[in-house]
Amino acid sequence: MYLILEGVTRCFGSKTVVKQVSLDVRQGEFVTLLGPSGCGKTTLLKMVGGFLQPSAGNILLDGVNINNVPPEERPVATVFQNYALFPHMTVMENVMYGLRYKSGYTKKDAYSLARNMLELVHLEDIAKQSVTKISGGQQQRVALARALILNPKVLLLDEPLSNLDAKLRMKIRKEIKDIQLKLGMTMVFVTHDQEEALSLSDRIVVMNGGTVEQIGIPREIYANPRNEFVANFVGRANLIRAEESLCIVRPESIVPVEENGDYQGVVVQKQYMGSYTTYFIETDELMLQMDVRNLEDKDWRIGQILQIKVMKNK
Repeated sequence: MYLILEGVTRCFGSKTVVKQVSLDVRQGEFVTLLGPSGCGKTTLLKMVGGFLQPSAGNILLDGVNINNVPPEERPVATVFQNYALFPHMTVMENVMYGLRYKSGYTKKDAYSLARNMLELVHLEDIAKQSVTKISGGQQQRVALARALILNPKVLLLDEPLSNLDAKLRMKIRKEIKDIQLKLGMTMVFVTHDQEEALSLSDRIVVMNGGTVEQIGIPREIYANPRNEFVANFVGRANLIRAEESLCIVRPESIVPVEENGDYQGVVVQKQYMGSYTTYFIETDELMLQMDVRNLEDKDWRIGQILQIKVMKNK
């Protein structure tokens, strides 16, 4: 493995924020730390970046223990949530800045490399503009180029899309994934947005209360959540309890049938979501959510009684 976390723990006084987290990241892999605010994901990222020291455990990168290596000497770069750009500098100057303290680069070399990075993020036409005069999406790409110019072994991204609107987030996350695939870059991405995690990641690490709840590929995390927390945090879920067992069923895995359904209920609400409609069906035992694709040209009115069958998650 390339990046290895062994029982990493971080305490602030008497409070333990990250508890015994172990994780192996392969070279060239895109891994997302996913969880709610305060779950420890950003603290964990800061320990990998060197901005915080582990209270216990080890962090190894390419076979070297980096616990005591300062941030500026680690072969790691970070894209922060607020981008941390220098407002008095141009786009080009911001991108070149990271090379200022690296030996072996002339000013001409640094300029040429920065130009290549700006071309990679499609910003070569605004190289001379002040970063205060460009859009939020462009600022995000400047921050990405400034990190990539360092040629890090691992690129850390701390909720870099959270300040962008929904349409721009989708555009930029595609660009991040394109760059990661093109460069074969190892990336560790922090987010609380499950859609970002599912669409970008090779693997997802779901965190809660400073611990890891589940690690797996996106399809596994979604279709086979390990527990109730993962089921509810990654997508929506119907939790069906039978005696001492818990069955987790996604809304798209509930289908209407003419007869012999598992449940009978009444439609008490429906929400049109564009490509699908969510129906809320009240049965004698519980409230169920059912997603039906609108392409199927089916519609049920509020108050209508339905027979429904529970299918296996796909």
